[in-house]
Amino acid sequence: MSLENQISISGELAKLFNYCEVYDSPASVGTDAFSVSDGILLRYILDEVSNPQNWLSLMKNEIKEIRDKVTMFGLENKDIDIAFVYPSNTDLPEFYLDYEDVSQWLTSWLNLFEYVQNANAVRFPQSKT
Repeated sequence: MSLENQISISGELAKLFNYCEVYDSPASVGTDAFSVSDGILLRYILDEVSNPQNWLSLMKNEIKEIRDKVTMFGLENKDIDIAFVYPSNTDLPEFYLDYEDVSQWLTSWLNLFEYVQNANAVRFPQSKT
């Protein structure tokens, strides 16, 4: 499917977004649907992630790539919506978000990942054998 201003995200990032979608649907309230907080991110990591440091690096890299792509979309026109496509349904976008909101939202995610990674909050001690 060819959509203008489309972002396809990985299954791992889609799982995180679904977990953090706590307030409402992004289709109705945009980025406000997501809780971008250290508490929710840490809970997700503890519940769902086997290698936190590696996972955080992968998610940061993916979000940086998405942010770069979104920036390219907005070079000519900032009055656009960005379509987010999840791997579970590649025929239709999961939701659309306003360009300006997406840029700020992605930066918030990057800052949160950096904070959690630098706080050593997800470094688990190695088992003693």
